[in-house]
Amino acid sequence: MPAAKKQIRPLPTMQVIAYGLIALLVTSCVSYMAIPPGSIDHLSGPSTPIVPGNRIRIIMKSGEEIKYMKVTGVDSEKIVGIVMIQLNGYWNRDNKQIMMSDIQSIKKQKFSAGKTVGLVAGVIIIPVVIFAIALKDVYSH
Repeated sequence: MPAAKKQIRPLPTMQVIAYGLIALLVTSCVSYMAIPPGSIDHLSGPSTPIVPGNRIRIIMKSGEEIKYMKVTGVDSEKIVGIVMIQLNGYWNRDNKQIMMSDIQSIKKQKFSAGKTVGLVAGVIIIPVVIFAIALKDVYSH
């Protein structure tokens, strides 16, 4: 009589690993740097912290939050940019002009080398760990 083949059971750690991968996917290689409050009044000029092309988050004095704006223009009175808004289930570009006097705080998106290295390392290391756990369970019995 031939020996019964051993069935490989699903690993309970796979759910934990799957949640880890999802967490890696939702994080990005950027972070947001707060613009000091005193700098908001001086956003135009040669040493401006915000220039066209920057991606920013703005919190208005009214409490409204603009989570993502791509700056197209900046002067001493206003910031002009493109925001994405959802209308009837579709995402649309909207040109928006925000007066400096209405802004409570601004955060500027910047590249984060640490997050990038962590993401790349996670994408490489996690599959190796999954494979090692699977092999361990298969050959340990």
